[in-house]
Amino acid sequence: TVNALMGMQQGAQNVLIPNPRDIPGFVKELEKYPVHIFPGLNTLFNALLNNEDFRKLDFKPLILTLGGGMAVQRGVAERWKALTGCPVTEGYGLSETSPVAT
Repeated sequence: TVNALMGMQQGAQNVLIPNPRDIPGFVKELEKYPVHIFPGLNTLFNALLNNEDFRKLDFKPLILTLGGGMAVQRGVAERWKALTGCPVTEGYGLSETSPVAT
């Protein structure tokens, strides 16, 4: 919710991934758009980092990575930053009401 509303307020385009478990399909969608804000969770970040095609993407536009749902493991966060150049900012809060604190 935070990503969708913040993006809309800024006039950004939201790309919705209907099946994030389909990592090859997910990466094909990411190839089509410059990604500026990337929300996700530890398991998604880890799966993407282990995908060869994901590691070939251009991450220059990425300015914010948001982690939620569970703690992002230190090793995953370190690998994410090393690959993308963007640290994972973890948030916490009630997902049902969408407030997030960092």
